[in-house]
Amino acid sequence: MGKKINTLLKIVITILLFYLIFKKINAINLLENLKKFKITYFALAYLGYAVFFISAFKRWKVLIEAQKIKIKNLTLLRVFWQSFFLAQFLISSLSFDFFRWFFLLKDGHSGSKTFISVGVDRFMGVVAISFMATIGVYLTNLNNTSLKILITAIFSATIFSLFVFLNEKVYKFIKNKLLKKLKFKKISLKIEEIYEGFYTFKKKKKNLFLSFLYSLGVQIGLCLEVYILSHGAGKPFLNLDEVFTLLPIINLISMIPVTIGGFGLRENSFIYFFSHKLNPEKALLISLLYYAVGLIGSIPGGLFLLKEKFAFKNARNKNNSF
Repeated sequence: MGKKINTLLKIVITILLFYLIFKKINAINLLENLKKFKITYFALAYLGYAVFFISAFKRWKVLIEAQKIKIKNLTLLRVFWQSFFLAQFLISSLSFDFFRWFFLLKDGHSGSKTFISVGVDRFMGVVAISFMATIGVYLTNLNNTSLKILITAIFSATIFSLFVFLNEKVYKFIKNKLLKKLKFKKISLKIEEIYEGFYTFKKKKKNLFLSFLYSLGVQIGLCLEVYILSHGAGKPFLNLDEVFTLLPIINLISMIPVTIGGFGLRENSFIYFFSHKLNPEKALLISLLYYAVGLIGSIPGGLFLLKEKFAFKNARNKNNSF
């Protein structure tokens, strides 16, 4: 019941945010901007997408290696792409993480180790994006004090959490005091196994640092996408420094789990943060194209899923013929 209410609230908030968007814009002007958009720049945006995708994949691979999960690169790429494809159509922003965990578990890999790799992957992504967003809010002329406090607080919380997870005293306290008080021993052992997996990164700082660098690469790739798309929309277009300081803030806001997949939040944020340079119609167009680049880029994951489905059907038909 709680999940249904949560989903319904997300749908309502998403619709409300789009209602507010369409109150601000002129639909005819939006279509005119779309007609004038140079399609070549949409194709060029995949240079940024390539940086984003490779960085995101390499980040997870580094963390998979840290957990000593033996898996072929092609298999990991298949799982990554399939999960990315499915995540485009689901309500929760965490669906990408769930599917990565599920597919590796289905392939026979350790559930707890896979969970740790996915969890740390998500966490390091938040560290990097909040780091860049914090720099962005202080480099730009934003007069929104509440936003500055919120983003700084998020970054501070991620850094504090990182130190807590890697602190030996905290680790011993959780292991020897808190977990031993749990009545259900199986649950206690499973939580202990997962927490110990997180704590192992204390000895694997290189993997953690590389994952942070790859996380920065993810944001750089996304910034390049928006920079190229803004040129396709024509003058006035966004400067590279504007995109690098403002887009991480937009991406961080879009991660707040109050709408369906960040829809509405992302579009309103594009209109608000780029209002000094772009009219609402052009900002909305770039936001929608930004999403479209990722959606089309995820299609190979859908093809991997279809291939698996046909392979499963063929194997079942062969078994039924005997």
